[in-house]
Amino acid sequence: MTVLLCWALDRVSRGGIGATAAILAKLKKAGVGLKSYKEEWVDTSSPAIGELLTAVFAWAARQEADRIRDRVRAGLERAKRRGTKSGKAIGRPRLALDAERARQEVEKAGSIRAAAAALGCDEKTVRGRLV
Repeated sequence: MTVLLCWALDRVSRGGIGATAAILAKLKKAGVGLKSYKEEWVDTSSPAIGELLTAVFAWAARQEADRIRDRVRAGLERAKRRGTKSGKAIGRPRLALDAERARQEVEKAGSIRAAAAALGCDEKTVRGRLV
């Protein structure tokens, strides 16, 4: 029997019990067993597989996928409220800061931190223009 080695059952499917059972049935029909590297009890190549444990872990994988999706959506909503998306400006013009203006502002303010505050940007932006 050919055996498919996976890292963990949740890497095979996060679709829940039904989706995982369907994948396992397709593998079985094709004469392929499934073994998990991390979960020693997952071994469909032997006749005794813990179907209940497989169902529980498939359910847990689905719940994890749902939580990940919810956290990603919440993060995107928070970013949108703050006016960014993936760290890129949305609807805001780029800061027009050339090396000369950065140098003048640092001289006037006395420090990079004070210049950045006066310019309304990050210290890293000011330092980048000074290099």
